Amino acid sequence: MQSWDGRPCRTLDGSTTIAAEVQRLRETYGDRIRLVCLNAETPEWIAVPSQSCLSTVDVSNLVLQADRVISLPVIKTTVGR
Repeated sequence: MQSWDGRPCRTLDGSTTIAAEVQRLRETYGDRIRLVCLNAETPEWIAVPSQSCLSTVDVSNLVLQADRVISLPVIKTTVGR
């Protein structure tokens, strides 16, 4: 199973970490805030209709159940530069 540890990941301005921001939001909104890795933690993928060249797209049921989603891009690095 894939996993992801967001604790050491810093925000773009370097002022805090993603995990610290999640904790700050939890202080305001309680358990309604979750940090998840969809690849590792999705219990079910659901095919939803698409208006693209694909007839359907598989979407995590966690996304479909959420009120709001903040998506973080894939982190990429360069080696040896």
